[in-house]
Amino acid sequence: MLLGKSCKKEHNIKNGTLKLGTLHEYRTTETEEIADKNEGMLTFNLIFDGIVEIDAIWLNTITNGAIALDSNEPSIQLPGKLHAHIKKMHVLYQDNNIMTIRDSEVIIQREALNSFIFCMSSIRKMRDCAEIFKGYDDYWYLMNSRAQRFGVTLGGMLLDKIKNDHRNEINILPNGTDIDNLKIHMEHSHIKYTPREIHITNSSTYKAIDFIKHMKSMAFIKPAKFKPEQEYRFNYTITSNGTIIQPTVKSLYLNSSPLLGLII
Repeated sequence: MLLGKSCKKEHNIKNGTLKLGTLHEYRTTETEEIADKNEGMLTFNLIFDGIVEIDAIWLNTITNGAIALDSNEPSIQLPGKLHAHIKKMHVLYQDNNIMTIRDSEVIIQREALNSFIFCMSSIRKMRDCAEIFKGYDDYWYLMNSRAQRFGVTLGGMLLDKIKNDHRNEINILPNGTDIDNLKIHMEHSHIKYTPREIHITNSSTYKAIDFIKHMKSMAFIKPAKFKPEQEYRFNYTITSNGTIIQPTVKSLYLNSSPLLGLII
């Protein structure tokens, strides 16, 4: 399998530079084919059909404290913003660990913290790239087996760029960030294309843990309409002294030389 990158000829990585964008950039770009004004944000409509038992962790997490059970098991804290709107909730029974509800509905709005991302497409053959984005006239490729090495190398390049620019008083991160204790956390994976409306019953195979996994990996979730892109994403979360730091720029350019030996 291959990972392909669609681009304009002048932006091909082989020309010496690589552009690294952010979640926020994809929300505001004027390039219609890649634009997603809700990048890193999702709204889920959770519909509980019939009588459904919800455990404390599940309830406390999805309602973000709007309704909570007094359990020893705390809610799971997710980075970013989470808002819960309870459209209707019919409670039949509750104790410290379980709430039983009937025919209820909760709207969950989730927004991931801003991070640097690099997007490619999972393809079988090189010519497949030409069919994904019509607005690009050039492409380059990476063997899937080299994705980890590519991602780690790119993360090291990003870290060096941030530190070097900071020394030259060019801030990619907020003023006052402790650059000496900066770390780059890299994840890479196929994007999961997820429906916005989820029906849940007591016999449903979709459990609390599934939803929480989705919420933890917001940078890797998009609505189903984007599925033709077959996106494979590298996500770079920046921390300093254990705190997530959001970039203040929409994108930056890196010298691509360290990556050229990995690509096709």
